[in-house]
Parts: sequence; C-alpha cells; structure tokens
Amino acid sequence: MRTHYLKMMLRMLVKQKLYTILSILSLAIGLAFCFIGFGHANYEFSYDRFHKHADRIYSINHKVDSKDHWGSRHGVPALVARSLVHEIPEVEKAATFRAFRFVTVMPDSKKIESQKMFCANPEFLQVFSFPLLKGDIENVLTEPFSVLLTKKSASAFFPGQDPMGQFLKIRMPVLERAENGRPKQTKRQVSLQVRGVLEDFPENSQFKCDLIASYSTLENLELTGTTWEPNGQDNCYLLLNKNAQAIVVEQKLNKLSKKNFPKVDFKVNRFFLQPLSKIYMHGNSWFAERGEFKLVVTFMLVALAILIAAVTN
Repeated sequence: MRTHYLKMMLRMLVKQKLYTILSILSLAIGLAFCFIGFGHANYEFSYDRFHKHADRIYSINHKVDSKDHWGSRHGVPALVARSLVHEIPEVEKAATFRAFRFVTVMPDSKKIESQKMFCANPEFLQVFSFPLLKGDIENVLTEPFSVLLTKKSASAFFPGQDPMGQFLKIRMPVLERAENGRPKQTKRQVSLQVRGVLEDFPENSQFKCDLIASYSTLENLELTGTTWEPNGQDNCYLLLNKNAQAIVVEQKLNKLSKKNFPKVDFKVNRFFLQPLSKIYMHGNSWFAERGEFKLVVTFMLVALAILIAAVTN
C-alpha cells in the first residue's frame, strides 16, 4: 500500500515539474534562512560562555543618582574589589581591571597608535579562562610595570624575536585631579617589561585588547582611588563560590557600601550584579563589544516565518 501511494506521488511530481521545482526550491531557501538565522543566534548567545566558571562570574554594576552623578555603569571605586574578598565570604575571587581604549605603544624606535590596553590584577587570569602561552599565571600580573601581550601583538611589537623580558614604552590617557578638585585628562608615559604572552582573545569574547599591564602599575603611579567615590573607573568581576547566591552577595555588597560610601546626598546609590552570560546582550559597558538582542530575535523570527511559509506552500 505504501509503495502504491509513493508511486502515485512520484507520478504527480513528474507531471507537475514546475510546481515540484518551485516547492523544493522554496523549501531549500526556507531551510537555508533558518539555519543561517539560528546559527547566527547561537553564535551571538555563545559570547563569554567558554570560560570554565562562566556560570559563577558576575559583573558589579553601580546605579547612582545624585546632584553630581547619575546613571548605571560598570565602573566601580577601586576599593570595592579589595574589600569584597575579605568582607563577603561568598566571593571566591575578584578580578579588577581598568580599560584604556587608545594607548600609544613604542617598542624600540617604532610608534604604534590606537592600541587597546587593560590594567588588571592577578585574579583576572584566574577568574577568566584566557590561555597563557608564556609566563607564570600566578606572577605575570603581580609586579608593577609588568605587561602581558597577546600572541598577535607580540608578533607586531617584536617581529621574529622572543618578547619575554623585552621592554616597551606606553603613553596612556589618565584622569588626574586638578587644583580645583575636578578630574582632568592628561597623558602618562611608562616603561613596561613583557612578562608573558597570552593566546589571542576568542571572537566570541566581549573582552578584547592588545596588551594587559599589571594593575599594580596604576597603584605605583598613584592613579587608583582611595575612597568609595562614585566616579570609579575600574571594572570588577566576581567569581562566586559554587553554592553562593548572587542576590545574597548583592545585599551584603550594598550594606558594605552604606558603611564606606562618602556622605553624599544620593537619591539612588545601589550596586547590583549581572551574570557574565547576559552582559554581551544586555550590558552597557563602553569598552566591551555589545550584541543587539532585539535584532537577533527578529532575525530568528523572520527565518522561522520563511521556513513555515515554505513548508505550507
């Protein structure tokens, strides 16, 4: 019986060749759009999920509203990360870094403009899973005036040479307090020694830079804050213990901030945690790549609608 129906269907398809070709073509186009749409969405939602402890990493965000400060930002005071590991037992490690969008790198007599640099503490490489090709992961970002290069930047700065132990000069923009107490932007030049080489950042990582200097370099230059002022420039990511609850950490963090924050008239002054997996699509960091959640969802729905139309026709 099944063979009979199959033969009848094949005869009908042969007789109506144009209809058959159009049906198969429309189905193929629908499937292609669907594969492309969902493949792209899968890639977009894969951002930062390659980290070993991605499900336990959270960013600290600061929402503040006062006479002089307002908005929600990733930047937090420098003292926040230093306090958390000791004050909140649910926090296993705290990675702190400051991002510089444009720095000038001067290896030897060359001058390379517009390089992106992070200044990070040693915990940065322990919280995040970025493979280290050369150097000691425990000490590479410990000493002041140390720098870690990516594989690509090491080849660009020191072609055909071993970058380990080499020196390069960095000119970077920094915010310093003027005589009137307000911040002003100046430029500092420092000499850094290469202590390690990092594998190039994956394409689906929101963090991308050309070099990572030690955070202790900023401390040595007295460029880190000594109070809980709300104009922090640092980014802080927490690795929570396996059984820790983010909401509990958030509550303890806000209690800690009430105790330490300067006495300013705030309408809103609150820290909140954001999971690493949601930052790419829903974050507001200026230094990191950002996805378009609505655009990705729209693309998926259009691809699905094309497939349904192809199947029904």
